[in-house]
Amino acid sequence: MQNHEQWQNFCYNVRELRMREGLSLTRMAGIMGITRKTLCSIEAGVIPPRTSSSVLFRIHKHFGISPRELLERRL
Repeated sequence: MQNHEQWQNFCYNVRELRMREGLSLTRMAGIMGITRKTLCSIEAGVIPPRTSSSVLFRIHKHFGISPRELLERRL
C-alpha cells in the first residue's frame, strides 16, 4: 500500500471515529494530544509536518484501534 493512501485512510478514520463517538473537535484534539487547528487539518486530509507518530498510539490507547488498522483501511 502506498504511503499517501495510508495517510488518507488515517485522515478519514480520525474524523469517522470522532463522529461515531460524538466528540467535539476540542475533545478529540485533547485525546490525540494535538491542537484543534491540527485536528482540523488532519480531518481535511492534510498531515501537518510536525505531527508525531505518538498520535497513532494515543488513538489506540483511547479507542482500542491499532495504528496499523488506522492506516490500512477505512473504518
